Amino acid sequence: MEGKSRYTSSMKSLFTITTTLLLGALLSQFPEFYQQYLQRVGGQLDGVRLEISDLDQRAASVQTNRFQYIRRLLENGDPIVQNEGHSLARLLGKQIKLQRTFNDLNGSDPLWRSVGFAKHFNNDIAVHTLYSFRPAVPITVEGAYYFSLGAFLGWLTSWLLGRSFRHQTTRND
Repeated sequence: MEGKSRYTSSMKSLFTITTTLLLGALLSQFPEFYQQYLQRVGGQLDGVRLEISDLDQRAASVQTNRFQYIRRLLENGDPIVQNEGHSLARLLGKQIKLQRTFNDLNGSDPLWRSVGFAKHFNNDIAVHTLYSFRPAVPITVEGAYYFSLGAFLGWLTSWLLGRSFRHQTTRND
């Protein structure tokens, strides 16, 4: 019976260590993922700025500004022209949103980045970032912080699962 108990204890320790290190290593990659996500947000913002610059040039060519130009498109009776006006209006809104996101993410405190990331999370950007994500060795304080957080969560998960398992086996005995 003692051999079984020692085996169970050994397996529990191995599970705890594995879970702790795995979640620690996984979360330690957050700073790199965040940086790559931020680059994608910045790239989209640059693209929108180019489109708006082109809009400004078109508006200037007819002696108007971007807002008057869009208003004229929206007031036009042709649905195709109106659709273009709606598209350009959405583009201006997209610039505001991306600029706010970029500023908030770029200026956030390293230890609170996960909160800002959750607040400004964009599934499309995240999926594309994950698709091309390249892990990095976290040798920064921020990387150590996220490793420690992940290790703690791994330990906690292991502890909770072990407690639940002990509770189940106690009831079954």
